[in-house]
Amino acid sequence: MYSLFAFFIPSIIGVRINNYFNKELKIKNIIYNYITLLLFSFIINVLIMYNLFGIKENVFNVINSDTILFAEMATISIIVNVILVFIGLVIQKNVMFKLEVENETKIETVSNSDNKTTSKDSKNIKKTRKTVSKTSKKDKDK
Repeated sequence: MYSLFAFFIPSIIGVRINNYFNKELKIKNIIYNYITLLLFSFIINVLIMYNLFGIKENVFNVINSDTILFAEMATISIIVNVILVFIGLVIQKNVMFKLEVENETKIETVSNSDNKTTSKDSKNIKKTRKTVSKTSKKDKDK
């Protein structure tokens, strides 16, 4: 049970810090932030446990059995999550992606009732088709 607190609760603290700086986040974005923080902090915490503490066994069982290790890992996990949140905020504020979408206008030919072919942009096609259909109905009635 201790291991769940050591890994999941600090990510919630990180999300709360992120929400303080980004007040207009939706629930979906908050969940994505939590999952991202949880994933990165878990990887970093396992690497810290493996390299600094020499734990090569099941991480969850070791934290559940040793309360001092739990306190140390919870503290390290909180620090890691706060650092990850501030790295994420710096990236959000300073890195911008520019997407460029080119509008292609299709040129289609529409024949009038006078057997003249004119080319129209795709925006004006609807108007032209309406007038063509009106004139062709008048010609049929004659």
